[in-house]
Order: sequence, then C-alpha cells, then structure tokens
Amino acid sequence: MSPYNFPESLCPKSARLYRNHVKLIDTVHRELMEEIGAEVKELVYLGALENIFTFDGTPGHEIVQVYDGAFVDSGLYGQDVISGHESGENLPMEVIW
Repeated sequence: MSPYNFPESLCPKSARLYRNHVKLIDTVHRELMEEIGAEVKELVYLGALENIFTFDGTPGHEIVQVYDGAFVDSGLYGQDVISGHESGENLPMEVIW
C-alpha cells in the first residue's frame, strides 16, 4: 500500500466535505452557509491544485478545487473577522481577510 492511500476513503478528512451525488459547486454554497452563514453568488470554477505533503510526520495528499465568487451580503467585505464554526465538529473558527 502506498503511504498516500487513506484506509477510510482514499480522501483526506477535508475532502469528505463532498457528498456523493452532489455537485461541487453546491458543496461550496452549503459549506459557506453552514460554517459562516454566508450566501455566495457568481461562482466560477478556476481549477484544481494537487499537494503532496507531510503533516505531523504523516504523509498526505490533497486535491483542492478552487472557485471564485462573491458574497451576496456585500457588508461581509467590511468585516475584518467573520466568526463561524467547523460544521462537522462544531469547533469555533474565525475567517480573517
């Protein structure tokens, strides 16, 4: 077995945001709403980035899908910090520009 295979799903934990039979663009909408309560519009797919890395001594492999878009509520751009939570684990987080 390659050190980059993940026994649970062949995907790192962050990739599990994707749900079967759900388009990635819909996942972007859902995750931003769940985590920071923000609606987005005008999403445009920019491409993918692949990263092979080591974190805390454990090899990892991720493929990141990159989108550009805009917040529906333009007032969010005036905030230095947006508070939210990691939806799967309900951990508090801050989005900082």
